[in-house]
Amino acid sequence: MSLENEEQLLRLLGIDCWIVTPQYIEPDRKELPDGTYYGVFGSHRMKVVNKFSTYDEYASFPLAKMDTLAQGETYSRWPDGLYWDWTTLPHIISEVNQEARYHIRYDIGGIFLRRPGAYIGWINFLSI
Repeated sequence: MSLENEEQLLRLLGIDCWIVTPQYIEPDRKELPDGTYYGVFGSHRMKVVNKFSTYDEYASFPLAKMDTLAQGETYSRWPDGLYWDWTTLPHIISEVNQEARYHIRYDIGGIFLRRPGAYIGWINFLSI
């Protein structure tokens, strides 16, 4: 059996929890001269290539030396909700639920999975 995409695999396995995301429409990722870049959520990333795979890793933790909340509030790379077309979500959910109703999730894991490691590093986060 050959599958064409991840959706077919999820349906074949009977996965009942689907993660949906609105269409991202703003700005393009800009690579820095050293090959690193700032991701959609403002994290500083780099592409790592080895003989087994290619993946994204944190290049630095932009708020690791932050001492006050005010410093975090002035961080210039926080995402803007206008970067996504939220009007696409009802259509995406309708498409997912076409054959059956599924448990729909957005941004699984949320702040405790992605954000601390991206901005201040896990060691700093866990020592707060």
